[in-house]
Parts: sequence; C-alpha cells; structure tokens
Amino acid sequence: MKKNILNRKGVTLIESLVGVVLILGSIMGALGVLQLVSGGQKKNEDDLDYVAKRNQVISLLIDDTSWGKMVDEDENPEMGCLLKQDATSESERDCTGKTDSLRLLNIKGELVYDFRSAVVGFSRAGKDCDTYDGTPGGGNPVCPYRLDVRWEALCSSSPCINPPIRFRGTHSFNSPLNQIVPNLEVLDFTVIKMGMFCPSTTVPNGLVAGSQTTYVAPSQVMSDQNTKVNTIGIARSNQVMVPCRRINMSFVEDMPNAGDVSAPYYAIDPENNASVAIVNEGTNTAVYEFVRHNIGGVNTYELRYNGVTVFNKPNWLTIDRSTLFQFKIVNGLVKFCIEERCYHYFPEKLDFPFRFSFRPAALPYSPTGISGVSTSMTDL
Repeated sequence: MKKNILNRKGVTLIESLVGVVLILGSIMGALGVLQLVSGGQKKNEDDLDYVAKRNQVISLLIDDTSWGKMVDEDENPEMGCLLKQDATSESERDCTGKTDSLRLLNIKGELVYDFRSAVVGFSRAGKDCDTYDGTPGGGNPVCPYRLDVRWEALCSSSPCINPPIRFRGTHSFNSPLNQIVPNLEVLDFTVIKMGMFCPSTTVPNGLVAGSQTTYVAPSQVMSDQNTKVNTIGIARSNQVMVPCRRINMSFVEDMPNAGDVSAPYYAIDPENNASVAIVNEGTNTAVYEFVRHNIGGVNTYELRYNGVTVFNKPNWLTIDRSTLFQFKIVNGLVKFCIEERCYHYFPEKLDFPFRFSFRPAALPYSPTGISGVSTSMTDL
C-alpha cells in the first residue's frame, strides 16, 4: 500500500514539473508576442510621425505667403516666368514647359527642405536627415525615406499664360535592413494651386498708385441716321492693365427716361447704344462687354463675351440714372455687379493685358453719357 502511495506521489511531482514547464513556456510566448506587438506599434507610431511631417510640407505648399517666397527664391530659377505675370509682354509671361524640383520655404522665407538635393530624407520617425542613399540594394536605415516635390505649369496651349500650378510629391523608401516597406502610393500627393501668381510690387504694373479716372479718346464715331450728326468718342484707359491684381471699375450710365427724347430718335440707330468693355490690348477686340440699348424709351441691358450675349438684366431689377455698375476682376476672374451685388460671373478667365473702353450713347440718347468712372488696382 505504501509503495502505491509513493508511486502516486512521484507521478504527481512529475506532473507538477511538466505543468511548471508549460506555464513558463506560455509566459515566454506571451512575452514574445507582446514584444512583437509593441515593436509593430512603435513602427506604426514612427510612420504616423512621418505622415505628420509630410502634411507639414503640403501645408506650406498650400500657403500663399510661403508660395510667394518660393517664387521669389533665386534658387528656383524655372519660376522666373511667374515673377513676370504682371508684364505686358506675352513672351515674358509664357510658362510653357516649366517644371522643376522645389526648394521649400516657410512664410518667413527660410529654407525648410531642399528637394533639389538627392540626399535630403527623413527617418521613420519623421526626423530630418541628409544621408538618404538611393543606391539599389543599398540604403541608409536611419534615413530611409525620400520625398521629391516637383512643380509644373499646367498648360493647355502655348503660350502658357497665368497657368495653374501642380505640385507632385512622390516617395521612395530604401533600407538595407529587412524592414517592412510602407505603402508609398498612399503617401504620394498632388496639390494644385489655381489662378496666377501675383508678384509683390509697390505700384502694380500698368497703373499708377491710387485710382485712375483719365481716359483718352483715340477715335470718333458718327451717325447720320435721321439727319442726326452728333459725334461721340470711344474713350480708353490711358494705361495698359494686367489681370494679376484686384481691379474694380465702376461707372454710371445716364440713360434718358421715356419722353426725354422725341421722335425720330427712337429709331434704331447705332448711336443709341452705350457700352463699356474690357479690350484685349493685343488684338484690340472687346472681350467682356456691358451694353445698354434704348429703343422707344425702353432700356435693355446685356453682358457679352466675345460678342455673344451671356446675361440679360432680370425684369425685376430696377435701374435708374444713379445706379452704380461695376466690373470686378480678382486674379483674372471677372464678375459684373450692380450696386455691389454681383449678378454674373464669367467662367472664362481674363489672361491678357487690357484696357477699359467706353462708348456712351450720343446726344440726345444719353444726356451726360457714361459718368462717375473710377478704376482702381491693388495687389491681392
């Protein structure tokens, strides 16, 4: 009986030792899994830190102030055409085929990253480094990320004037260690800046400081319909303007009321029209145009683009001799406003040097013609 008891205790001891070994193995396995999990978590945290660095680059590209500093930077030489977007010469403003890697500056004009350098890179934790090695089969484990940022002018035709700018950020990852390569396509980005770059100048090119009210009349028009021999001038602004600004041009059209004009001047007559136009300086054609007709004492109003009517005054909109009309141009986008309320936005961008042209209706169709003219241009 004792032997059986001793044998029973021996079996129990062995079972206990086996149980201890199994428990220790489980603990070691759990520690290994925990180590792998924590290591993976650390890698993910590092990658997230790098994503934050990438987003900082994008924010600087979006910011107009830092973008202006980059265009002004001498070491971004291909951007010279953008600096000349307020020049009146088309060849100077042509950005056809312009593209290059970028030196990234902040709003103070300080260099943040020189993406033109092939060794500029980042660690997995997003720390800056200048020891990136792109050699196939090589690499630097402490500087494995490479970001290349290039800009290019988006042009549908040549000459390429006032182009939108596209930034492309493409990533590379090169390390001699057996590291998990991140999904680089997810990290790549594209940023597009619409509208032209406006150089910073004290006095905008094409207009003296302040408001301009001086207009010259280089030609005269005459009508002999119904024996009327009144002559009127076609006045134009005396300086060429450029769209790379904020421009406001306002005027009042003094049209006659019904009964102010007697027959036969109600007849259809070329001088019974008044117009204000934005004239292409190069082609000498009216592109954006306001036209007022008065037939039989009834005034009608329309906007034209390249001679085609694109907007008519709604019947409910009241206009009289004191109504203020405005062409407002912001960075090449043109809108027409009445008493500060803008009723029409032209989808076609203004991208050429221009003058304002005025053709008031002749007497007696318009007692004082177009008056209250004021044109101002400021930096954006």
